[in-house]
Amino acid sequence: MGGNMAIVPRDAAVQRLLAEIEQSKWDDILAVYDELFPESSGSSAPSDNEDTRRDSMIAAIQCHAKQGLEVEEILDLWNVVFPKHVNVWYEEESETIHFNEEAIPVNSTK
Repeated sequence: MGGNMAIVPRDAAVQRLLAEIEQSKWDDILAVYDELFPESSGSSAPSDNEDTRRDSMIAAIQCHAKQGLEVEEILDLWNVVFPKHVNVWYEEESETIHFNEEAIPVNSTK
């Protein structure tokens, strides 16, 4: 099958996303922010004080996450924050996120 299948509990997945977002570059934070707040998309271009803007965007993302992310938001963010992870899905019964940590080669031979 290829790739390592990982399983992460929902709350741990949110914490993992937030930890990764805090260390992300401006473009990645912008992508996450626009994913969560599409109504303010376009107004989030870097300003003269990019560090302040970055910090306020991270704070808004964290605040939103603390209010509780929907499963769809977690999955959408996972694809933005961890683009190399494939086959990301949610198992409702165990409330866990499942994914392959490494992309499976398209032209793999069987």
